[in-house]
Amino acid sequence: MRRVITGVDADGRSVLEVDEPTPTVEFGPGFAVTDLWRVEEPPTSPMDGEAPTSYSFEPTHGGAVFRVVTIPPDEVVEASIAAGEKWGRNSPYRRTGEDYGLHATTTQDYVTVISGRVDLRMPDGEQVRLGPGDVVVQRGAEHAWRNPGPDQLVLHVVMLGSGSGARGS
Repeated sequence: MRRVITGVDADGRSVLEVDEPTPTVEFGPGFAVTDLWRVEEPPTSPMDGEAPTSYSFEPTHGGAVFRVVTIPPDEVVEASIAAGEKWGRNSPYRRTGEDYGLHATTTQDYVTVISGRVDLRMPDGEQVRLGPGDVVVQRGAEHAWRNPGPDQLVLHVVMLGSGSGARGS
């Protein structure tokens, strides 16, 4: 994925500051997170923030992160877990069963489905199927993103930090 960042130089001219590939963190087969931009506190200027150099699960209190999340179909995740493949520590996809993928954060998240299909599942089994162009405002509820397949799921996510750390798994 390519990241392009604009800005304003010392003479007040609008410029292209960055045009580079963006690092991606892989948590398991086909499950990846690409952090595109981060601010550690509420911006006071359009120039605030930075291109992240490392991954962090949630933004700081009052901060924000803009990321792309790619999730493989459930059958790929389930087969990988059953085969004993190692998944990253911040991945909610580490166990099998009905509750696999359930997690909660202390953030308010704005999520847009870019491609693929996803079932947004709640702990009681209630769920809604979403597709390209659908949007979710996720407000700290425990939830799971379940990809019924057959295609990879791509989400654009903006996480706004409202607390001091992750809640749940």
